Amino acid sequence: MKSTALKYVANITLGKMLQSTSTTQDQSFHPYLQASSIQANSIDTSALKEMPFHQHEKKNLHLVKDDILVVEGGDVGKSAFVDINLQGIYYQNSLNRVRTNEANDAKFIYYNLVNLYNSGYYEAITNRATIRHLTAEKLANCPVFVTSKHEQRRIAEFLDRETAEIDAFMADQKRLLTLLKERWQSELNEVVHTGVNEIPLVAFAEPNGFFDGDWIESKDQDPDGTIRLLQLADIGDGTFKNKSSRFITENTANRLACSLLKPGDILIARMPDPLGRACLLPENIGPAITAVDIAVLRVEKTISDSRYVAYALNSEKTRGNIKRVESGATRQRISRKNLGRINIPFPTLGEQRIISDHLDRTFSQLTQVTNELIEAIELSKERRSALISAAVTGQIDVSDRYAAEKVYEEVESST
Repeated sequence: MKSTALKYVANITLGKMLQSTSTTQDQSFHPYLQASSIQANSIDTSALKEMPFHQHEKKNLHLVKDDILVVEGGDVGKSAFVDINLQGIYYQNSLNRVRTNEANDAKFIYYNLVNLYNSGYYEAITNRATIRHLTAEKLANCPVFVTSKHEQRRIAEFLDRETAEIDAFMADQKRLLTLLKERWQSELNEVVHTGVNEIPLVAFAEPNGFFDGDWIESKDQDPDGTIRLLQLADIGDGTFKNKSSRFITENTANRLACSLLKPGDILIARMPDPLGRACLLPENIGPAITAVDIAVLRVEKTISDSRYVAYALNSEKTRGNIKRVESGATRQRISRKNLGRINIPFPTLGEQRIISDHLDRTFSQLTQVTNELIEAIELSKERRSALISAAVTGQIDVSDRYAAEKVYEEVESST
């Protein structure tokens, strides 16, 4: 096994720049692939857009079986193997086409490129300051491992078999995740929406306890500040994600008359995704405010349990009601006023607590199973990456029936 530049084993061609209208008579409209067409281990040819191509462009940019498509900008280096006939479909300049020469096996070269992507190589060679671009020149100089074509074919067939098993296992785990989500929504709808009287969401709030977050500009933020500025990314579907790391100073908070949050406040996202998702502010966050696209509901504790209201907001039926009053031409959102009008079932406080205790237990159980499934998927991804790397670099003998198991054992011992 030796290393060489990709340009010595394949031809690399950048796609056509986007063109919306035809400029000459010899152009005709045809569907084209773009970066978003490149999915995990597949090519999405549904709902393709069209643009005009000259005859010489169609000749230069056509796709044949065994071509490899590599994302040029955005998720740079993400690759897909063309294993079906794509006659009449071309590609945009957000993609590079790699066409392997006769001396090498196309699928083996594809796995080489997947290995570069998995290892973070493309990120290392592209500019971090702006949108990353993997130019045809940079791609052409990327290192790939080669051996005899016969051996390349053997390795590619080995990886086809093993990765297919891993992919099937991950697909099963993802289906189980979907079933768990469906079961949770079914439980929410069944337990929360029981036919009791409903009242507007705002009626659950204590006086002045339903308000928008604060308008904080970049110039007002300070990494050395002591007051956390929560973002939409922190608001999960029933869970506080704790993802952001933005702060302001106490002086700025006072100057802008910011509204400090309290543990147990319900944080409601007024923008997707999904719109209207809600979670409770945990105890251990410290002094915090929230961005303006998050509504805050501080419940009147003599009539409502904040857990119950959050569960009701996250139910599928309430989401449907929110969907009907959303607005926005490009990105959907809901105003606090419209959000406050959404009707929520209103059982007695005692019943709310019983419902919340039950849903707490169910949510905890489903979360544990969900986390186990996610861990299994992540471990499978690591196994897949490690196996591809070991195979294309010649670290394992693919004729060894236990080759894959040995790689998996190494992955598990390192985690």
